[in-house]
Amino acid sequence: GKPDFFIFGEVFDGNVATLGMYDPASFLEQAPTMFYTLEEDYAYKIPVVFVHGIGGTARNFTGILETLDRRKYKPWFFYYPSGSDLDQLADMFYRIFLSGRTIPVGEMPMAIVAHSMGGLVVREALNKYQNRKDENRVRLFISIATPFGGHPAASAGEKYGTMVLPSWRDVNPENGFIKKLLRKPLPETVQH
Repeated sequence: GKPDFFIFGEVFDGNVATLGMYDPASFLEQAPTMFYTLEEDYAYKIPVVFVHGIGGTARNFTGILETLDRRKYKPWFFYYPSGSDLDQLADMFYRIFLSGRTIPVGEMPMAIVAHSMGGLVVREALNKYQNRKDENRVRLFISIATPFGGHPAASAGEKYGTMVLPSWRDVNPENGFIKKLLRKPLPETVQH
């Protein structure tokens, strides 16, 4: 059947996602946790973290979720204000999902599926990985249409736009976030 997104009411509504681009503080009033799941936490299931792109929500992954074997995998979602600074979002992602302190999964492997700008957030979060024993172990990182080299339209938007979002500034290939994004190789245990 279809994923049970209705349990979150209007949290994954497109209007809330738009708030996340233009008014991150108001977004966080509507969706304060940044971590969502569709079911109880069963320790024997492998977590699969879904990370949306700019203006997105967990609903963007409905097609994948309809085919995900929920007997083996538990879907988790990083739902964030997509207009925010990408380095700060990467810090949040690291703290919530990778550090092993907020959500410890022990030896259970983890998979991450990220769309577009979400892949940039995850890639920077993996740069923060310290290979400590208490950190969660990412085994698979799937990025879908992620602009690892930035997006040229972000450069024009920054020069000529009436409102420049921090995330859009970060996606500009001429700025520091993109230039330093691939400074470290992925951890050896991560297949991308």
